[in-house]
Parts: sequence; structure tokens; C-alpha cells
Amino acid sequence: NKHHVAIGTSNRNCLWLRPRKTEGYIHIEILTTKDNMEELKTIIETIGQTYNIRKEKILAFALTKSDFDKNKESIESIILKIRDSHK
Repeated sequence: NKHHVAIGTSNRNCLWLRPRKTEGYIHIEILTTKDNMEELKTIIETIGQTYNIRKEKILAFALTKSDFDKNKESIESIILKIRDSHK
């Protein structure tokens, strides 16, 4: 799909990346479990981003390229937590 990239495990997507028209800006949605929700919220807040909660299990936030470059380790930890929770 040219409008987004979806990443998943076990026949279910758990991460959606949607580039925006503004160059260097991306919208991210994460499907998580209730167990990981608070920890992921904390990581997103340490990156300096705000988030929305959708359908009680989806965290949505946006990043710029500079935010991503500064916080690669935090983004990687988010992705690993998602991956581990959906095995």
C-alpha cells in the first residue's frame, strides 16, 4: 500500500507508519496490550511527544525526522516491546 507501511506478527498488524504531506513528518499508530500501555506512554512522553489513545489499545503519535534521529533508541525499544507483546 503506498499510503502506509504496516508491520505485524502472527497474522495481525501491530504498527502502522503513515507519511504525511509535510516532508519529514510521520504519523505512527501502535496496537498494544493493556500491560504495555503505561510503559509505552512513558517512552513516548520522554521523546517529547503527545499521544492519543484510540479504541483503548492503540496509541497514536507523530514524529518529525529530527525527533526520530534524536530518539532512535527509544523508538527501537517501542518496536521491540510491541513485537514481544504480539508473539
